[in-house]
Amino acid sequence: MFFAVKVDRVDADFTRIIKIHISQSSQIVLPGSALGGVHANVLYQIPEDETGLPMVFLHGYGQSRMGWMTTPDGREGWSDMFLRMGHSVFLIDEPRRGEAGATSVSGEISTKTLDQRWYTQFRIGRWENGESVPNEGSQFPNDEESLDQFFRQMTPDTGMTSDMGADFDNETVARAVAATIDEVYDRTGKDSILVTHSQGGNCTVVDLPEEGITGNDHFMFQDLNNDVIAEHIENWIRQNV
Repeated sequence: MFFAVKVDRVDADFTRIIKIHISQSSQIVLPGSALGGVHANVLYQIPEDETGLPMVFLHGYGQSRMGWMTTPDGREGWSDMFLRMGHSVFLIDEPRRGEAGATSVSGEISTKTLDQRWYTQFRIGRWENGESVPNEGSQFPNDEESLDQFFRQMTPDTGMTSDMGADFDNETVARAVAATIDEVYDRTGKDSILVTHSQGGNCTVVDLPEEGITGNDHFMFQDLNNDVIAEHIENWIRQNV
C-alpha cells in the first residue's frame, strides 16, 4: 500500500503499539504469566513533503483501519490520498479490534449470518432474493467481487457479547484515541485532525447533494467518488483548521 507515496523515514516502530491501562479484575491470573492487556495499534506514514497537519483516522463499528487504506474494488483509499495532500496519517485499530484484538474482558464472537445487515443498515441498498439492489444513483462499488471484499472487511470486537454493539466500550476507545493524539503530538510537535467514521465528535454538517455530490452512503470513503469526497474534506480543512 506504500507504492504511491514517498516516505522520508521508516522507524523501527513504524507500527506503534500505544498501551492504555484498564481494570483487569475479570481476568484469570496464572502464576508467573501475564497478558499484554488492552491497547490500540496505530500504523503511521509520513510523507516526504509534509505540508499539512497530521491526520488521525478512527474506523467505525465492525471495521478496522483497512477501510481507510483501500476500497472493496481495490482502488486507492483515503490514507494514500491524504498523504499525497501533504498530511501524515495515523491509522488506529481501536482496542479489541483488528490488529489490537487482545482483551482482558471475555467476549463472544457471533456466528450469525449478518453480512447483509451492513448493506441495508448503512443505506447502500436493499437485499432481495439473495441479491443486492443498490439505491438509485449509488456510488458504492456493487459488483459481486467488490461486495464479497466489503463483507470480508468486517471484523468482530473481541471484548463484546452483543452482535449489535450494545456493550461497546466507548470509554476504553476514547482513552485509546486520546493516547494516540498525545503520541502524535509528542512525535511531531503538532496538533492533529481526528477523522472518525460512525463514532461521533464535533463536526460541520455538509449536505453533499447541495454541493453537487450525490449517491453516497455510510461508507463514502470507499465509494466510487471517494476522491471527490477527500478533496472536499481537504478544502474544508484548509479553510477551517
